[in-house]
Amino acid sequence: MKEVVLHLEGMTCTSCANQIEQELNKLPDTTAVVNYATSTATINTTNVFTIDRYIKKIEDIGYGASVEEVDEDFYLKKVKRQRDFAIGVAIIAFSISMLPQLQFTGWQWFLLVITILLHLFSAIDIHKAAFTAARNRFANMDTLISLGTLVALFVSIYNLIFTQAGMLGMKMSHTFFTRSEGGLYLEVAAVVPAFILAGRYFEAKAKHRNLDAISALKKLSKVQVTVIRDEVEIEVLAKDILPTDLLLVKPGERIVVDGLIVAGQSDIDESVVTGESLPIFRGVGAAVISGSTLIDGFLTIKPLKIGKASVIGQIEQLLLVSQNEKTQTQYLVDKVSRYFVPTILILSLLTFVVWLAVGEAPSFALSNALAVLIIACPCALGLATPIAVLVSSAIANSNQILIRSAKSLEVANKVKTIFIDKTGTITEGELEVVEFALLDNTLANLDSVIYSLTSKSTHPVSVILSKYHKYLMPTNVENFLQVAGKGIEGEISNTSYKIGSLNWLAVNASEISELSGTRTVGLTRDDKFVAYWRLADRIRPESALAISELQSMNFEVIMLTGDSEQNAKSVAEKVGIKDVRANLSPLEKVAIIERAKNDNQLVAFAGDGLNDVAALSSANLAIAVSGGSYVALAASDITIISGGLEQVVKAIKLARKTLNTIKGNLFWALAYNSAMIPIAMAGYLQPIWAGAAMALSSTFVVANSLVLRYRKI
Repeated sequence: MKEVVLHLEGMTCTSCANQIEQELNKLPDTTAVVNYATSTATINTTNVFTIDRYIKKIEDIGYGASVEEVDEDFYLKKVKRQRDFAIGVAIIAFSISMLPQLQFTGWQWFLLVITILLHLFSAIDIHKAAFTAARNRFANMDTLISLGTLVALFVSIYNLIFTQAGMLGMKMSHTFFTRSEGGLYLEVAAVVPAFILAGRYFEAKAKHRNLDAISALKKLSKVQVTVIRDEVEIEVLAKDILPTDLLLVKPGERIVVDGLIVAGQSDIDESVVTGESLPIFRGVGAAVISGSTLIDGFLTIKPLKIGKASVIGQIEQLLLVSQNEKTQTQYLVDKVSRYFVPTILILSLLTFVVWLAVGEAPSFALSNALAVLIIACPCALGLATPIAVLVSSAIANSNQILIRSAKSLEVANKVKTIFIDKTGTITEGELEVVEFALLDNTLANLDSVIYSLTSKSTHPVSVILSKYHKYLMPTNVENFLQVAGKGIEGEISNTSYKIGSLNWLAVNASEISELSGTRTVGLTRDDKFVAYWRLADRIRPESALAISELQSMNFEVIMLTGDSEQNAKSVAEKVGIKDVRANLSPLEKVAIIERAKNDNQLVAFAGDGLNDVAALSSANLAIAVSGGSYVALAASDITIISGGLEQVVKAIKLARKTLNTIKGNLFWALAYNSAMIPIAMAGYLQPIWAGAAMALSSTFVVANSLVLRYRKI
């Protein structure tokens, strides 16, 4: 089975993705999945078709495809330019058409020129999509928009040429119920695309953000690494590592495979696996996980799992799958467009035929049919979600919260279980000195000694101790040595000092009382144990209150962590969490979430690290807490820019209010247009007022969304 991934262009809605998927799956021995969110087609095949065959099939139905990634930034800028030009023309066209005092000599011909330019530049993609749909014998929202605006444009051109509407000095005024047998509808042809393009830009921007997480993970496969291949050291991309290579990793570099250490030893930051901020010592024979970072020492690693088989690869695949999920709103809009568009086309045609049958003039029948098309243009429906999300995002941003996905707005009302990572979410995610004990009272001032030693090392523990014992006048250190995974040593004024693990210092740990959730580091002076520090990850001050509030909102709160059971239970007890799952890998967290989902539960997950990306992408509602890795932030539906779990509570409340607003927008968008269609069919609504009424429905959606600003969260 061969897998081919193609990058697609020209899709404007999920109906386009469904169309491409259906056509690809008609090919023999081919299974294709088209992801609208990522604009990709993943094709699995056993036949001998070349990639060009699949590309040609996609191009034959009116879309673009290539093996190279589409420049999303370029596309976003293009949509923005189209939107800005359309809005400018729409404002001019609507103002001049509606206000006779602005109608200068030749105004109608001026509006014709700028409206044609709008359609050639801004609305061209709408017309292409409608043409593609028609050629493939189906209709979508682009069909209705394109047909309505083009009919308005061509009828206006006809009237300009063959009626008095084109006379210089002509002025046009409007009344709501007056029956008209001719007129200009240029403002309609301009306003409708402008509203649609505004909504499409918001959608493109949200979609662009959703791809950030995948791009961040892909960057990990594009870094340069050093390998030994055929007994020669060479530089290759991470994605080009072979199973027979040996990977050489230096301090500060990221491990890009799952493998075994065959030479060297080092402290390793394995937070990608456990989320725990404490580095772990690994030596020959120990397993290492992709995404981990070397702190000190040098390692030679034999790859066991590379690419998609590695932990990072599996996380990327999970994220890709989650991006393909449709929200209930998407399903609703797809279903509405499937039946709504053909229904309106039939009603418009029926209106034209009936008025002709009762003896009315063709121009009057056409005017009424056009009014039906225009009043039913679904721009309010298209704006219902993105406008509410935009307003909600602005409110959230002012509260240092970023809402990235409409999915979160739908799920927030239904989630009953929230899984929370410990390190960096409930806790600060950074070690600090919680206790310093001096065992020899004759050594009154060791700050200079400790700072002089620790400031020479970049190890995380050394950095913490150097900050704790900050000293402006360091002393000279001789014979300094950093022992990977154990500690540091050196001589000051002919006296030997060591700072490191109690085992390395040969200190009996039973001499020191245990303190749950801490790590102990010792200091010896000429091999005499003279002091020790306890390091711990401090609990965020707001965590306990936030968890209590979540529980009062009827959430079941469960801690998921890669940390030890002892440390996890110690933190859970302090913040009021009763259900604790510890010693978990990233994929074990996913398994727990998936089991909950299989029990028909909607679940949320709050975390901060790269190790949480798989869990975030698997959960129905993904919440990334401030201070987390870029990939975790990019994978989330809701990102807490500043603050902790108290912001999670606020974000969920805002998401719930926003979803209610979206539901209201969708209801009124459909109800408003549906109520106006009979009036248009009866001949009591001129196309220009149909355009105004259509714009009013969109204005109502915007106004209803803006009300969110005045609701407390």
